[in-house]
Amino acid sequence: MPNQLPIDPQLEQAHHFANKAYEGLNNHVGVDEEVALKIASTLRSNMLAQFEQGPTTIHGILEQKAREEAEATAESLRFDGMTGLKRQDVFHNDLERTVERFNYEGEGSDRRGAVVVLGDLMGLKRLNTAAGHAAGNIAKKIAADVLIERQRPEDEAYIIGGDEYALILRGVKPDENGNYDKVIKDLTADYEAATKQGMINEGLPVEEQHLGITMVGAAIEPGQTAQEVYENIDEELNRVHAQRRMQLPTEISKDDRII
Repeated sequence: MPNQLPIDPQLEQAHHFANKAYEGLNNHVGVDEEVALKIASTLRSNMLAQFEQGPTTIHGILEQKAREEAEATAESLRFDGMTGLKRQDVFHNDLERTVERFNYEGEGSDRRGAVVVLGDLMGLKRLNTAAGHAAGNIAKKIAADVLIERQRPEDEAYIIGGDEYALILRGVKPDENGNYDKVIKDLTADYEAATKQGMINEGLPVEEQHLGITMVGAAIEPGQTAQEVYENIDEELNRVHAQRRMQLPTEISKDDRII
């Protein structure tokens, strides 16, 4: 690559790095000389552009690249690979922050618009046994897709176990009496119906395996801790779920009801 007189240390670094790249491409990799020259020249120009944006050394550029990659990796670890939902640890951290902010905002604000919903798949164990784990994974993905499709920009959706889901909904409007019970009931019924229909559309044996999702929720109340919010809703979910299992046909054994 033709030599040029460096006009400052940054240009010298870029020129040196481009020369090394050119030599490696042309002499060791076997890239055509003209192509290698173009690549090296582009690399040199990109480095100079990077210098103008901040880092002033090759080391600085590499450090910045490493930080960007680390941040991208950390962000990817926040999400479950199969469902695309945020993971359990993210849910508990977000719930803690939501409750803290709720209690900090005080009376007279829209703080009571914070609602937490938990969901649990029914019939997953029977589906895995009858149709294989691939079918079970399809059911889990359908439930996740329903949460993602219906969430608003201010909402967050999570998977908090193998077949357990969670939502944090912000800015939810109460009914005319300032009550959230009917709002939450209508919302969870919509999620449950959409999930079941999605499973039917995929050809899953919904009726045979009594497959579906149970969801319950509650508005955050003043003075509650994040642990209290979660435990209260989880207890109600377990109660409703057990009640629904008991309504299954009697020919389904007790062991089969465990999911």
